[in-house]
Amino acid sequence: MPVEIERSLELHRQRLEASLEKLRKALRHWQISSAEYEALREELQTLPGNATREDMVRNVLSGRLLGGKG
Repeated sequence: MPVEIERSLELHRQRLEASLEKLRKALRHWQISSAEYEALREELQTLPGNATREDMVRNVLSGRLLGGKG
């Protein structure tokens, strides 16, 4: 195989690996965000139906300050 083609293939491989790493990092970010959103949703569902916005914020913040799952 000519040297120029080998260099081109190697450069393309390196770019693909870099792209793959960026995609993996983005996927991890979205998986974490999704899990955090689900935990928040579950926390808010435990509040009574007539809870105010302040009740919601207080509940979420108290869980985070106390080392809860929030």
